[in-house]
Amino acid sequence: MKLVSAVVMVFTLVAPVLAQQSPPGSAQTPGQPPSTSAPSSSSQPMLQIDSSSIVGSPVRSPDGKDLGKISRLMIDPREGRVTTAIISMGSKLGIGGRNVAVPWTSLRVGQDQQKLVFTVDQRLLDQAPSASPASEDKQERSEDSK
Repeated sequence: MKLVSAVVMVFTLVAPVLAQQSPPGSAQTPGQPPSTSAPSSSSQPMLQIDSSSIVGSPVRSPDGKDLGKISRLMIDPREGRVTTAIISMGSKLGIGGRNVAVPWTSLRVGQDQQKLVFTVDQRLLDQAPSASPASEDKQERSEDSK
């Protein structure tokens, strides 16, 4: 009886410590290296792209016509995801042209000679609302903080 009581007491003291050390669903034998099993087929690996490789990327129509470049990305801070791409169209050396906002989900990602290329329907760009240049956004933010 004393042996059973001792085992129960040890288990009661050790179980919370073991539960804190191993994440849920990981069965690891003490003294063994952590498991390196591959993710299950139901989970897909997350693809991540550095934002600096997106800004400046060309935007083309499905038939390959150059439409502009991605100049900025807008992020929803509540959801932590990109919602809108600002596309600079028709500018020569940064002068003139038009900035338009399109939903991020309307862009398709591809590659052209190891560079990212985004494809979007030109009709969507023609109907897209204008977006202010980044410098105007910064100026508005600094004026709002005064």
